[in-house]
Amino acid sequence: MALVHNPTLLIDMFENDDDLLESWLDSLNVQLFHDFVGGEKERLKNVKMEICNSLSSYLQGNDSEHRKNVASRILTEVQLATITEVE
Repeated sequence: MALVHNPTLLIDMFENDDDLLESWLDSLNVQLFHDFVGGEKERLKNVKMEICNSLSSYLQGNDSEHRKNVASRILTEVQLATITEVE
C-alpha cells in the first residue's frame, strides 16, 4: 500500500489536483477501512496505524508547504476514519 510504504507517490498525484484529492478523501473511509469480507477489523486497525506513522514521518521530513498540506489533509482524514465491517 502506497500510503504505508511510499506516501510520496500518492501525494505527488494529489499535489496539483485538489478536486481529485477531495474526491479521494470523501471515499477514503470506505475504500481503506471497510471490512467487506469480515474478520479483518484488527488488520485494518494495524494498517490505519501504519498509514498514520508513515504520513507523520513524511511530514517531518518534507520542506514543501503545499506537499505538507496535502499529507496533513490525508493524515487528518485517516485519523478520523472509523473501521467498519460487514455484519
